[in-house]
Amino acid sequence: MKHIVFLTGAGISAESGLSTFRGKDGLWTKAEFEYLASLDCLKNETQRSLDFYNMRRENLAKVHPNQAHKQIAELEKFFKVSVITQNVDNLHEKAGSTNILHLHGELTKVCASGDRYNEAYVKEYPLTMPLKVGDRADDGSQLRPDIVMFGENVVNIMKAAEVVKHADVFVVIGTSLVVYPAALLLDYVPRKAKKFIIDPAEGTSFEELGYSHIQTTASKGMEALCEFLDEWDCLEDYVQSNETEMYSTGDSTSMALGLWQIQDAIRTVVDANGYSVWDIRQTPGGFRVELNCTLNDDDASLLCGQFPLSADYDGEGNYGTSFMLYNS
Repeated sequence: MKHIVFLTGAGISAESGLSTFRGKDGLWTKAEFEYLASLDCLKNETQRSLDFYNMRRENLAKVHPNQAHKQIAELEKFFKVSVITQNVDNLHEKAGSTNILHLHGELTKVCASGDRYNEAYVKEYPLTMPLKVGDRADDGSQLRPDIVMFGENVVNIMKAAEVVKHADVFVVIGTSLVVYPAALLLDYVPRKAKKFIIDPAEGTSFEELGYSHIQTTASKGMEALCEFLDEWDCLEDYVQSNETEMYSTGDSTSMALGLWQIQDAIRTVVDANGYSVWDIRQTPGGFRVELNCTLNDDDASLLCGQFPLSADYDGEGNYGTSFMLYNS
């Protein structure tokens, strides 16, 4: 069964009505947000810190999963699905996803201030019940939200990296590719994995990083992704029969489909000749392909004639022979 790994951020929950807090329409400036959500605030102005999270917990109790959350959960019927989320809400759980790793903690849970990482003191806590100074955990210390605050380590990052290492498809929704430490996970995505980012913003660097950019909202983007997965799952069976079918491109959805189907066809040609691909990336005019090995001129010319697009031998790259493929 194919494994799809989702990395989600605030953008996926914004459609449910949860503010991104420090975005352009957020409730606080970046400085205010980072203080209220910090270990310093919890230590020095404990009730102010607790009130900040009480408000967030109360807001969470009022919202529901949106279509993007539900579509991710629905994919578990057909694929192995893992969700790694930077969000502290429970909307993935409420939508029905069963394999979720929270990088930054969960608003639905509390823990001990004294023994922060002891799982024995972590428990579910009603969202509508405010936390107050003097509320005690089982170790006698102040009860606090089970949230990774500024000044604390993201302890689940290596667990997440282990999940990402086994992805056949890696999808980023509602977060950028540059926010650390989550951005470290990009280094663990398998080279042959199909990579998508669903984001309504412009992002010219996405394609350079090997991501197919579905430029729309989370819910509409998930619709496009589901169409791709349906086509791709069929195509995988087709390729196993030593045949490759090409698809025409039109709107943004079909362009995403065409990108990955062409890349699959390129890999099929390379594998059939006994070579392996180091890297495939999209260029303004087509694709650049680099192999894991160096070919002589005759073998390179022979391979050029077998690619699904017109191709030229482009010399040596960093790891092996490279080729330029052209759409026209």
